[in-house]
Amino acid sequence: MMTTKNIRACLAFLGNPQHAYQSVHVGGTNGKGSTSYFLSQMLETSKKIGLYTSPFYMKRFDNIWVDGKQVDAIEAYYLQYKQTFQAFDLTPFEEETALAFIVFKLLDIDIAIVEVGLGGTHDATNVIEAEVSIITSCSIEHEEILGPTLYDIATHQAGIIKRSQHVILSPTLTIDVFEKRIKHMQAMNMSFIEYPYLIMPSYQHANASLAYTAYRYFEPKIEVLQSLKMLPFRFERNGHVIYDGAHNLEGIQLLTQSLKDMKLKPVVIMSTLKTKPTQKMINTLKVQASSMYVTTFDYSDAIDESFIRSLIDVNVIHINDIIEMINSPKHDIILVTGSLYFIRYIKGCIQ
Repeated sequence: MMTTKNIRACLAFLGNPQHAYQSVHVGGTNGKGSTSYFLSQMLETSKKIGLYTSPFYMKRFDNIWVDGKQVDAIEAYYLQYKQTFQAFDLTPFEEETALAFIVFKLLDIDIAIVEVGLGGTHDATNVIEAEVSIITSCSIEHEEILGPTLYDIATHQAGIIKRSQHVILSPTLTIDVFEKRIKHMQAMNMSFIEYPYLIMPSYQHANASLAYTAYRYFEPKIEVLQSLKMLPFRFERNGHVIYDGAHNLEGIQLLTQSLKDMKLKPVVIMSTLKTKPTQKMINTLKVQASSMYVTTFDYSDAIDESFIRSLIDVNVIHINDIIEMINSPKHDIILVTGSLYFIRYIKGCIQ
């Protein structure tokens, strides 16, 4: 069972560094990483910002950012506190979370923007007392941990809402769990403000708007810059290749609509984890694909070849062929999507 007991004890021993600065807590099923990254870019024009997202991208701790850059010598910081983390029996994710809070204090940031890892109530990040909490979306995912219904998942997500804080809810949220939690905690539900600039892909506009609403809380008088960069693995373009970690059905639906809006029909290369509705994800995305390839990869929970061969309307492809395809100029656009771990694996193979 997930619990924050150990990380709370560890951080208390270290003087609760997570309380040394203001913070924003960003939860939800999809879009929380992008919302966090957009908000960090907006606030960096006037504040010193720490950003912590999950999971890490290409190597451990590269998801801890200060002032728009990954922290230099982050491994040295980790080695300094490793024995303490082990003494409190922290999990790897708890170690990463605690390290982010410690580094943010040491580097004297003004505001930390913290993405929830999983759920909310019992997530390791839920030791902060944020000025603002954001909930980006709620859909079925991690049912084996959070429960089988939207109500179960929403209840976990709503657990990041604290007493008297400001809360920003996505307009797509229709479950009354969030409103009840806001009322119970005497929190303040902020009015959603549309981001005034066009952003592509289109599915990111809602995330930019959530970030913009939070930005207005901290900077009510200073207009934000128009240009926003994408978080790694979130519609990340590298030449003719797009990497997008649409790792569940809702994410695939949003990605498909964005491809339609942009009039793109890429070659799609996908791999997922065993717990995902892979066939439904394929059926959704294939309408915007010029061709559809599915593969496995070196990860314990990845789908295997026997499962792939049971799927309908896909081509099986092997990793070596994927690398050759990506390195070939003959395809206009290639979309690598599905599990974030799959994207990490592919980019690692290319590098």
